[in-house]
Amino acid sequence: MPSRNSINKPKDNILRNRKAGTLGKKRAAIRAKGVNSSSRSSMKPSGSSSALALYRQKPSSGSSILTNQTLSAKRLQKIERNKKYVAARNGKTKNGLVSNNNNNNNNNHEMDIDNDDELLRASKAIKTKQSTTSAVREALWKLVEDVANGRQFLTVPTSAEGTTLGGPSF
Repeated sequence: MPSRNSINKPKDNILRNRKAGTLGKKRAAIRAKGVNSSSRSSMKPSGSSSALALYRQKPSSGSSILTNQTLSAKRLQKIERNKKYVAARNGKTKNGLVSNNNNNNNNNHEMDIDNDDELLRASKAIKTKQSTTSAVREALWKLVEDVANGRQFLTVPTSAEGTTLGGPSF
């Protein structure tokens, strides 16, 4: 068989098959080791989230354990948001009771999520944005009307010498 760098190089299929075969053997060995092993520690570790573990952990006030694992604010918000979605999907409210809205026969598949605080904040932000834009709009229209009536706001002296930079102009 010619070498990899040979002129008579075979098609890539041979190399691909060899590589795929070795990877398949490795996967099979990992699965077999996990199934036939006598101890749990020799199994392949399952996907566990340290962020969820930190979120669910209830630190006691008397413990003085130091750790370098922290939960970021962004990850905390994501976990809480996902909890709301799961509760809504399961038909539960904040109290853990099944909501009556999901049991109606009208086949309305809307999620009932309590986010009144978010709605209030969003509506306040929209109102303040609208009020500032309306104030700017009114001021600009007043300026346009005053200019149309003949008032001049920016009087430019025509007899001045020099430039705004202070040097003489020729």
